Amino acid sequence: YIDRRGRYAWNQQPGIAHWNLARLAECLLGLLADDEQAALEVADDILGRFPDRFTAAYDAGLTAKIGLAASRDGDAELALDLLERMAGNSADMTLTFRRLSALPKGHDRNDCFVRELFEQPEAFDQWVGNWRQRLDSEQRIDAERRQAMESVNPAFILRNHLAQRAVDSAIERLDFGPMRELNRVLAHPYLDQPEFSHLSLPPEPHERVQHTFCGT
Repeated sequence: YIDRRGRYAWNQQPGIAHWNLARLAECLLGLLADDEQAALEVADDILGRFPDRFTAAYDAGLTAKIGLAASRDGDAELALDLLERMAGNSADMTLTFRRLSALPKGHDRNDCFVRELFEQPEAFDQWVGNWRQRLDSEQRIDAERRQAMESVNPAFILRNHLAQRAVDSAIERLDFGPMRELNRVLAHPYLDQPEFSHLSLPPEPHERVQHTFCGT
């Protein structure tokens, strides 16, 4: 709520993580070397490795989310292209990746369950063709790939409106049922749990939480 400049925005996290590590390094300088200048050089060398290591880890995570077993040139860009299309079409991130996990290498009627998440379904159609072409170059069968994708793409997350509902119920009515239900479901976020499918959905317009706080 107080973050007017976007310091805590998602795309700012790599830089903030690097900044936090630099502050930690300042506290540890006395342990890195007896001489201050030497300690600074050690710290700078270590901190200098962070951007490349972060990018490698981030790219590996993204390619795993779209079901690629081995990373190749262009894979990270393919995944980022999907993220951009999702953002431009208000497609729910969690549902998009989870439903993508169920799609086979070839065109399938289940494509509609992903397409419907996009304001302009054609944006997904353009991307999914490139994705399937990339999948054709790998040897994994659909069942194996789906299992791998579902292990990194949760079916359930703690959405803001669900957390707010549980808090309101506990405070206003001393009803801890919604909290216990969330706790039960989120103990196994990668399982489908169809009896709780309503907890996998994004909020309706009237349920959206407009402001959150650092201590929420």
